[in-house]
Amino acid sequence: MEIKNKIGIFDQPIESLVEVKTIRELIDSNTPDYLTSNFTKVNVIFKRQTLKTGVVVYSMSVSLHPNIDFTLDNRKIINQNEFLLICLNLGLPLDSDVLKFKGYVRFIKGISDSPKIRTEDKSYVRIELFISPDLMPISCFLDSGTRLAMNKLSMLDELTMRKIHSIALPDYKVFSVSKKFIDQLESDTETENE
Repeated sequence: MEIKNKIGIFDQPIESLVEVKTIRELIDSNTPDYLTSNFTKVNVIFKRQTLKTGVVVYSMSVSLHPNIDFTLDNRKIINQNEFLLICLNLGLPLDSDVLKFKGYVRFIKGISDSPKIRTEDKSYVRIELFISPDLMPISCFLDSGTRLAMNKLSMLDELTMRKIHSIALPDYKVFSVSKKFIDQLESDTETENE
């Protein structure tokens, strides 16, 4: 396998990354390109399924590449209210069981001493999905398998891509965590819990 460069998309040193701006800062900036300059457009599928037991479960899949999907299911952020808000915001029927729409993602790299972070350099990558100015972004840590697959794919040259019958990874934006960003996340979480 040939490598086109030695640094994968998530191997960039955190010091070399631009500090992330909060969603509020981006919206308030009133720049027409705030989405395209800070996010990459992706296909999103949100599903609602009723099990035989009557329990309703939700899952969301974000297509990061034709070979790489990132899926969330039955987490606190994936629930009936989130499903309803997406339907209302996108003008989709409320009785839909499958919602297909465009979302916007960016990646945020940070450092943490948390025991949950198992990388040698204690770095983590958070994926942030932005659907609309009316909804808070959905964010969570990127699982290690998805992160590693994207990182390896980002280092392949065009010839190798053709050999493995794949295409290049889109130009995803990667930012570093800022103090302001962490404060904003904490503030938003406190507001949501009130």
